[in-house]
Amino acid sequence: MYEARYFRELAARCYCLGRTCFDLDIARQLNDLGDELLLRASKLDGQEGLARQLVPARVRGSSRQPN
Repeated sequence: MYEARYFRELAARCYCLGRTCFDLDIARQLNDLGDELLLRASKLDGQEGLARQLVPARVRGSSRQPN
């Protein structure tokens, strides 16, 4: 439960930074990272319905290269 909250807080920080970022590529990457963190949090909570709605960036066709 605490891990899911931690991931949600990190996602909120990513979204906040993405909204204030002037570099659109970086803003998109932060938004994608926030989506991935919310996906992890929903899996930890057992909310599979939300996990299916949040599709990871690599499935959506993001131009970001995996590390």
